[in-house]
Amino acid sequence: MRDVASELVIDGFGLCYALHRGIKCGDYYEFYDKLIDFFKQLKIIGVKAYVVIDGIDYENVKAATNKKRLSSRLKLLQKMECQRERVAGCEPFLPFLAKVVFVDALYENGIKFFVADGEADRDIVSLANHRKCPVLSKDSDFFIFNLEHGVILMPDNPEDVYNDKEVEYFEYQSFMAKHNFFDRRVLLFLPYCLGNDFDGCHELRELKIDLGAEVCLILEKLSTSSLSIENYQEELESIL
Repeated sequence: MRDVASELVIDGFGLCYALHRGIKCGDYYEFYDKLIDFFKQLKIIGVKAYVVIDGIDYENVKAATNKKRLSSRLKLLQKMECQRERVAGCEPFLPFLAKVVFVDALYENGIKFFVADGEADRDIVSLANHRKCPVLSKDSDFFIFNLEHGVILMPDNPEDVYNDKEVEYFEYQSFMAKHNFFDRRVLLFLPYCLGNDFDGCHELRELKIDLGAEVCLILEKLSTSSLSIENYQEELESIL
């Protein structure tokens, strides 16, 4: 990590979910200590962190997505209750007060953070480009944003970020150069076809603009393959 950047913009609640993995539900003291240790270790290796977290979704642009996620979690909880299974690490769930503990930990320890006005993605990108540094996130939406210095994918074990372990790094400029793409619309329309947090899947014929034959061919093949956006590089390589 220290070889990649000296500054890092972090998707706040993405980190919150990642660091809570493996912690017993309600053990907020352990969670708090784990949070503080993460930022202490970043400081030790000379990385300055900026955290951006989601604010209130006043316009309910993600209402359908949030409803679907809550419904799936409720069904899983009901299944666990019926089978009387114990929840060891509560990995599919984040306790109600976890986000409060996360923000308190940042505030009480002088870690720079910012609460966005709604969805944080655009603010994360703006800050990262302003600071000329990468983003740390698990969210694949950042694959198609105009991030000048790329995105580091949040590893399953967040401690890998500062432990000199290999981490996945995505930079859209390198991706386009590798596949000889000269039109960013290939990236921009992938989530349109495959689905995203704000809207469902679509077909290209719904659009009233000319994308060009090569772009349309690639996107049409991807949009009919039920492909998750995390794996589109592999699929693109097979097409090209």
